[in-house]
Amino acid sequence: GRYSEIPREMLESGDFVTPHLNYVAYFEKPVLHYWLTALSFEVLGQNEFAARFFPAVLAMAGVFVVYWLADRMYGPRAAFLSAWILATSLVYFAIGQINITDMPLSFFMTLSSAGFWMGYRRDRRYFVLFYLGMALGLLTKGLVGVVLPAGVAFWWIVLTRKWEVVREALYLPGLALFFLVGTPWFVLVCMKNPDFFDFFFIQEHFLRYTTKMHGRFEPWWWFIPIIIVGSIPWTGFLPGAIASALPSSIASRTRQDRGKIFLLLWFGIIFLFFSISNSKLIPYIVPVMPPLAILMGSFLDLNMDRGKTRSLGM
Repeated sequence: GRYSEIPREMLESGDFVTPHLNYVAYFEKPVLHYWLTALSFEVLGQNEFAARFFPAVLAMAGVFVVYWLADRMYGPRAAFLSAWILATSLVYFAIGQINITDMPLSFFMTLSSAGFWMGYRRDRRYFVLFYLGMALGLLTKGLVGVVLPAGVAFWWIVLTRKWEVVREALYLPGLALFFLVGTPWFVLVCMKNPDFFDFFFIQEHFLRYTTKMHGRFEPWWWFIPIIIVGSIPWTGFLPGAIASALPSSIASRTRQDRGKIFLLLWFGIIFLFFSISNSKLIPYIVPVMPPLAILMGSFLDLNMDRGKTRSLGM
């Protein structure tokens, strides 16, 4: 409800810089999701369909980005399977219908990761998507939208020893776009609200992550059953998909193995980050579903060619 009420109050007051909930300044999240919902309310009216419109649209957009990336990595059939797996996985399908920030964040992180891979594999200009996705993720849920995609890229470069990608990824148009898109609102809201910086960056980022202040503590393994259940009806492919990616990724650094390392890091770093956190909620795990979908889709595609469809989970 609050992710609908805040944009409604924005439209009522005309203040699109400082979010308000019940007419009290509300700084727990950045502003982009509120802007999108306010736009939806303005065009479609203030109703439940409009409130859920952008999470659903961005969930579908994430499916298309996964298709695009998987097609470039493994071919059209693997891309179709990956997109279908993502679209019909329980947790992705469910969160895509709820007006919260986690699906928009998942889409922007997917766009960023796809942009990095395409910038490395195809054309340096795709790094613009890498930086744009991080900027929009920053405006959606804060530093996590930057730290996780950048962390995946960093550790992929380290593990594959592709040091030349550092120079290529420091793409000036992309960096300029990141600061142009990602920083103006933070400057404006800090100018209007001197207490914003301390509350948002110190309390809502570092203290929320490292302490139990919000009462959302769960054990480190809590997201494992969430992923298992959230992957229904494709859960049976998870063990085989992950196992088939691990050995070859460790054994060599061929082009195919570099892709597997990238997908495993994309999944693993996000999973570990939220597993270590002292604040856990089910929707936090949604950003791991796109790389898992590509791993499962490519695994299914490979085994269909090998005629092993009866033992895919083995």
